[in-house]
Amino acid sequence: MAPIAFYQMNFVLVEKLKERRISIYNLHVPLDNYSDYSTSKTLADALNIEIVKPFAEYCGGLAGVIGKTNCNTVSKYGC
Repeated sequence: MAPIAFYQMNFVLVEKLKERRISIYNLHVPLDNYSDYSTSKTLADALNIEIVKPFAEYCGGLAGVIGKTNCNTVSKYGC
């Protein structure tokens, strides 16, 4: 049986990071093509960030996202 290559972020882990006030920075350009499985999209989804548009074109693909959140301070994660 082949391993699962792509999966959503572990929401329990995200909550633990939130409780401990640990920031997340995730970068993986080769997979970051703004698809349903891209690292930027799944991270934005986990942090309740509404994706507005891709950030930039990179080597023929799309990299990163620009998004909106209801948070107005860094301490209001998940609002």
